[in-house]
Amino acid sequence: MIGGCIKFMKDLIKLFILCAFFYSNLLIAKNFEIPEEGIVIKNITCETPSNPSNNQDKYKLITMLIYNKNNFSIESKVLSFDLYDKDGDRLFGHRFILKMSPRTAVREVLSVPECNDSFFGRKTSYKFSIEI
Repeated sequence: MIGGCIKFMKDLIKLFILCAFFYSNLLIAKNFEIPEEGIVIKNITCETPSNPSNNQDKYKLITMLIYNKNNFSIESKVLSFDLYDKDGDRLFGHRFILKMSPRTAVREVLSVPECNDSFFGRKTSYKFSIEI
C-alpha cells in the first residue's frame, strides 16, 4: 500500500515537471558568477506577470537571485546587467546598487519589453559586471 502510494507520488512529480517544461512561459538562463567580486547571480528567469491586466502583453519580468558569497558586507557596489543581440548591439541595460550583508542573497525583478525563446538562447546574450 505504502509502496504504491510512493510510486504514484513519484510519477505525479515527473508528470508535473514534464508539463512545466513544455507548457510554461518560464525561461531559465545559466547562472553567472563574478568570482573576483564574490558575486553570483542564479535563477535568472523570464516570465509573464501573474496579475492579469491589459498591459500583460506589453512587458515580461526578469527575476534573479544575487548572492554575496563574501565574509564581508558589500557597500554601494554597482552591478550592471546588459542584454545584447546577435550582432553585439546593446538592447537593454540596468544597474543595481548592491548593499548586502555577508553571505546573503537578494531577489531582483526587472520589467522588460519582451523575452521569448531567443532571449536566453543563442540570438541574445546577457552580461553582468561590476562598475568601478
